[in-house]
Amino acid sequence: MFDGKYLLLRSARRKRVGFRVNDEGVLEIHAPENLPEERVLQLLSSNLNVVERAFAEFRRRGAPLRRTYTEGELFPLWGRERRLLFSERLLLVTADEILVPRGTPLEVRENLEKLYRRTALELLKEQCRLKGAARNLLPASVGVTGAATRWGSCNSRKHISFCWKLLLLPLELADYVVCHELAHLQHLDHSKAFWQLTEQLCPNALAKRKKLGELPELWPLPCQLP
Repeated sequence: MFDGKYLLLRSARRKRVGFRVNDEGVLEIHAPENLPEERVLQLLSSNLNVVERAFAEFRRRGAPLRRTYTEGELFPLWGRERRLLFSERLLLVTADEILVPRGTPLEVRENLEKLYRRTALELLKEQCRLKGAARNLLPASVGVTGAATRWGSCNSRKHISFCWKLLLLPLELADYVVCHELAHLQHLDHSKAFWQLTEQLCPNALAKRKKLGELPELWPLPCQLP
């Protein structure tokens, strides 16, 4: 239940206010950079039902994922676990390993994110081609973002953006996100026709959507070693 405490996070790229409960059980309010805090609080007051749903989702997520970002830890990448190793070679992925420079846990986390972002673009472009070519659902362009609350988006210019964290998901859920955005190339809404197309591209789409909403935070800050 909401106790009145919140963390206000602003972004110049954000256009709307969003609410999320982080893994510490604190309400995060994501707001546009120039929106007055008074207006943010007005929106909070008028959206307490949304906030309560965010806390309900937090309770469903259960114990958060803990990571140390130390050598030997396993990290998922496109459905396959790879072991983290430190190396002089910068940001390299092999069949079974992820190699990044040695550093503090925060530095390692930063380098890993760079690697995921760099790897995501080509993987997601290829997945769009594989899933959309048969129905001529091909985006004009594909981009990768660090969006905090959206897995993907599609605009009227047929540009699709994906969050790089898709590479951390089980493949069936990443596949659902790709198909969801490809369906938006034909239906730029969430109409019945949109969901029918999404289901054709990705069977059991709604069940996968539900699983996606129940995931814990996939990219937590480093936890302290005991």
